[in-house]
Amino acid sequence: MDELRLIILAAIGVSSLILALWHGSIWENRHPEKLGFKWGYFVIYNSLINNILIFGFLLWAGIDKGDIGLYLFGVAALATSAAIAYFSVQRSRWALILSTILSINLLWMFINISYLKNRWSEFRSETSSAAGSRTAERLKTLPKDMRVAIFAAIAWGVCVPSFVFLFEPYGSYMRDDDTLHMLGVIFLPILVGLGLFTIYRKFVR
Repeated sequence: MDELRLIILAAIGVSSLILALWHGSIWENRHPEKLGFKWGYFVIYNSLINNILIFGFLLWAGIDKGDIGLYLFGVAALATSAAIAYFSVQRSRWALILSTILSINLLWMFINISYLKNRWSEFRSETSSAAGSRTAERLKTLPKDMRVAIFAAIAWGVCVPSFVFLFEPYGSYMRDDDTLHMLGVIFLPILVGLGLFTIYRKFVR
């Protein structure tokens, strides 16, 4: 078990390092006038991969045990981790702080106190809301019916497990087949609906 844990940690570290070197090189080529950011990318990607494994395990445990509360927590935690990582990559100051905390590594936290402080003026000069603005602009460029379809799919994916959690239609304990049925209720209508919507936009409208 200890050997497996070391192998997993090494794999996470190597993957994070490769991503950090790749992304850091792109940053330096685009912004030669600014300080490098390879260490920052390493912490961001390492935290993200760790969180995906941890919260992904909780999500799977929730599905396996029929615990809808654990399942919802896993989904919410994964979504939050992905959002923090996204805005950290965009060099949002508060997202970088959260990403450092989520690394759950005291040594990295102490290193980042100095690392982020040296670059704080650069972060301040960059529009902190730039990532959100770009995302909003991209969404606004989509046709209105496509935005409605995306919103409806997300809303359905959130509402179904919330309904199951609040009203317990399967009882207080969900069996494996109950969990599979719930997942089918979540994803099958989304897939069918988006498929039909795509066909409508391409061949009917």
